[in-house]
Amino acid sequence: MWLLNASSWEIKDFISPKETPPYAILSHTWGEEEASFRDWQPKPGPEVRNKLGYRKIEYCCKQSIADGYGWVWIDTCCIDKSSSAELSEAINSMFQWYADAAICYAYLNDVILPANATEDDIKSLLAVSRWLTRGWTLQELIAPPNITFYSSDWEAFGTRLKLSATLAEIALIDESYLNGRSLNDASVAQRMSWASRRTTSREEDLAYCLLGIFNVNIPLIYGEKSKAFRRLQEAIIREYPEDHSLYAWGQVVKRPSQKIVDRNQIWGLKPIEYNPDLADQKLLSLLAESPADFKHSGQIVRAPLANAYFDHGNELYTPPFSIGHATQVEFPTVPWEDYAAFHLKRPPIVQIRIISYALLLCGRWNEKRNKFHFVLIPQVVVGAQVSRTYEIIIDRKMKPLVTYLKEDTQRYIYKVPRPYLPRKGGLLFRRAIYSIADLDTKLRQDVIDAVRYNWLNPPCSVWRMLHATAFEADRTHTFAVFIRRQGPVDGESQDRDNDAKNGMLKFGLAPIKISSKKQDVQRRHSTRTQQEPKPLTERSKEIPPFSDVDSALQYFWDCPDDIPHQHEMAVPQDEWRLNIEDYVDVSVAVERMYIDDDDSDEYTTEREPGCYVDVIDLIVRVKGDPGYRNLEGKEEGGLKDRGDQDQDEDEGSDDGANYDR
Repeated sequence: MWLLNASSWEIKDFISPKETPPYAILSHTWGEEEASFRDWQPKPGPEVRNKLGYRKIEYCCKQSIADGYGWVWIDTCCIDKSSSAELSEAINSMFQWYADAAICYAYLNDVILPANATEDDIKSLLAVSRWLTRGWTLQELIAPPNITFYSSDWEAFGTRLKLSATLAEIALIDESYLNGRSLNDASVAQRMSWASRRTTSREEDLAYCLLGIFNVNIPLIYGEKSKAFRRLQEAIIREYPEDHSLYAWGQVVKRPSQKIVDRNQIWGLKPIEYNPDLADQKLLSLLAESPADFKHSGQIVRAPLANAYFDHGNELYTPPFSIGHATQVEFPTVPWEDYAAFHLKRPPIVQIRIISYALLLCGRWNEKRNKFHFVLIPQVVVGAQVSRTYEIIIDRKMKPLVTYLKEDTQRYIYKVPRPYLPRKGGLLFRRAIYSIADLDTKLRQDVIDAVRYNWLNPPCSVWRMLHATAFEADRTHTFAVFIRRQGPVDGESQDRDNDAKNGMLKFGLAPIKISSKKQDVQRRHSTRTQQEPKPLTERSKEIPPFSDVDSALQYFWDCPDDIPHQHEMAVPQDEWRLNIEDYVDVSVAVERMYIDDDDSDEYTTEREPGCYVDVIDLIVRVKGDPGYRNLEGKEEGGLKDRGDQDQDEDEGSDDGANYDR
């Protein structure tokens, strides 16, 4: 640590903190013509004294001598910035250097005091001072034990203790932290919010200026830009693994902006208008991109019962960690989901996706401090990973936290999904709606690319299976949905009329019976062992029971002609609807959509001639669901009242929807 002798103007390096004498420290904002470390080698000459930045150094040294301190530390001339190692050490140690100083002088060169300045005058001047908007001065406001504020002509106009209420109001910091309260009492989100409206000259410094605030250390890599803030958050995860407020950032809403409130729109009974302005809404990872994301998180604290969650002896709990752009973390499970509308650009459709909620062990108190509101993160399932939006939910009616402690902990892997790139013959689910339990998770994938084949010989008679999904209605009756390609999809033709017959889709529905009787299972195995499976009509009138769903799927995969209900979808648009044994109503619709050349964008790497995707709507209804049709084709569902009730519940309370369901 280099210190400047206030009398002799000598700069001396003190290696050990034990050898460091008492010193004063200067807090200021950088401007033009600052005096650097090199200007003090060995002592400043006349040209240095003419620099604009020299005057505050002279002010500081005179004041230090008057206060009885012979040494001062000033960042402009006490850091050798030509040495990257010394610069890294100084930035990682700066918070502690300010905390160890005997006194801090805060020089606000844009504060010009009028004669006989009042408290209101000082408050107005502080409100527009640059010193309270810079990132580096945040730690300089909090760390020192004592601060005296000086105007542009070095006239003292108050101390931090005297001005704490004004400073807290302007800086949006709890006043207690300006009067000596330990930063360990502040949540990660609170500390981030203090920096959310501050700026730095270099993007990396938005992260580096917060190292001391969080008591973490990271190497300095100027040029990495936004990666610095991510590395800061990764260090915070390691230092505070049980503080979920790190993830409580974004716009506070009562419900996700993409949530579909009208249940009839979910079930396809009402259209959802496509809005090109909302196309390709950005999905995010778990970590924030900037301190500005915490602008609304200043009152978020750890939940009162958070310790009970982490100390309840759950051996399965794993501390969060981040690798690359993926973050893995465990949250208590929340037992509900919603549907949301996402507008895609290519093809221009409204895709319905499932939104689940992660419960964070943090939140904020109401004004009376008699009720605690937890933070929920709306998240979208994308394959085996999840992504979040720029929204959090706080004002929700939640059951006590202990209710969710009894549930299984869910492990999530958050990652920014890749934008959807249409490929010729791809399958894209626009709507996959169901109300039957245990849906195969494969159906939740947003994109299922068609399998490509190089046809050296004419197409064989066996269908190419692309996708199979099983639904469970009860423990003994199940059914499966199959999607298959009838031909190649990789032709070079750009003639849409000719392409209409390429890659035809054929759908199949197969009721499945599950039996634990050994003779039934043996009968099925004997059927599958035939070298040349015969059509079902040549063997028996009924498919024998299976031991489990997986065995049934494998059987139909090997013997696709045995699927009892089949339909070849017409191009470019077709719909097929079937009720199976009066317990489930399945509706399948397909629309072939071509990706025109003028639809290309920055994500397009290579154009494919005649590029098209088959957009699928799959709706599975049981009795009681809106639009359910029985075996006779009559509608029995249409629970419009239930849909209106959900909408009223969602809009009728200031606290949002009632989630005690």
